[in-house]
Amino acid sequence: RFHFENVPPTSLELRAALEQGPGFPLGRVVLPDVDYVEFTLPSTGRLTGRVLDTEGNAVAGVTVAVETQGPTESHSTARSGRDGRYAFESLPEGWIRRLRVFDEGWTQIAPLLDRNQLAYREGETWRRSPAMVVEGETTEADIVLSRGGDVRGRVIGPDGPVAGAQVWRFRKPDRGGQDWRSTVTDEQGCFELLAEPPGPLALQVRHPAYFQPGVPENIHGALLRGEVPESALVTVAAGGDVAIDLQVEAGGSVRGRVTDESGAPLSGAEVGVQQSYGGPVPVYVRTDADGRFELARVAPRKRATIMANHWASRSSGTVTVKVPPEGLVEGLDIVVAPAGDPQDEPPRIEVRGQVV
Repeated sequence: RFHFENVPPTSLELRAALEQGPGFPLGRVVLPDVDYVEFTLPSTGRLTGRVLDTEGNAVAGVTVAVETQGPTESHSTARSGRDGRYAFESLPEGWIRRLRVFDEGWTQIAPLLDRNQLAYREGETWRRSPAMVVEGETTEADIVLSRGGDVRGRVIGPDGPVAGAQVWRFRKPDRGGQDWRSTVTDEQGCFELLAEPPGPLALQVRHPAYFQPGVPENIHGALLRGEVPESALVTVAAGGDVAIDLQVEAGGSVRGRVTDESGAPLSGAEVGVQQSYGGPVPVYVRTDADGRFELARVAPRKRATIMANHWASRSSGTVTVKVPPEGLVEGLDIVVAPAGDPQDEPPRIEVRGQVV
């Protein structure tokens, strides 16, 4: 049993933690509507293993993070001991969604989490086991690390360095799953990707106004087919550094008009290219007195979503077009409509019970 005193009227999020285990979200209660609650803790299991380098030597003192998902979600960290062993003693039963080591200078080679399995490459084959924490049982999962290399460089456009560009790093997809990460260039167009795994990597620049010549949008498929140009490939050696400049070209123009539902032109509307992949903030232009706009630089894309917002009338709209390599789209009409009323907040749920 537990007891809190002198709690003012409020809404409380309650959590419980077991010894040497993660914290569990129990639920939310509303005071003074509720003065007694009961909760049941989830079933738990154990996850352990060793952190090793590619030679089989123990790696001590690194942080291991795990995320599980089941009836209850959990996020926990542990450190490897002198023998490289880590242990999570009381994880809630469920699927392992993430098992990673975060330590400067190391990159994780195995396991790969693929289709709810822990996957380890052994020569030309894969060894797999369920990525799951089971009640009352111990799941073993060794983690293999390699000394990574650093990749540094710049993104250069026709007018010089390009700031705010996303640089995505990809490894060749295989049966163990796909592997990628990204960073953003600074004001000088510089980027760095630290502790990258040894081997060949492909680098793709994403920016609403620039594109890499010859680098396809679907870079995963291009890697499998060997169609990524040399200008976008680097080979990383363990503990080594790689320097590369990535050249980009400016996109062409997209011209059009923004109107309301009656067909009347709207001046002062903001128009930009939506970044569906979570890329840099779009560059907006404003429509003139006739509702016309021109986006001077738009990177080629098979499906580009052009969005318009007219704040004075609380109206917005989008249209999806194909932007060809020559980058010229004309006569594009965007019709905006007023936004609906904001939805009411969801009703509060009161939970009563005790922790057993």
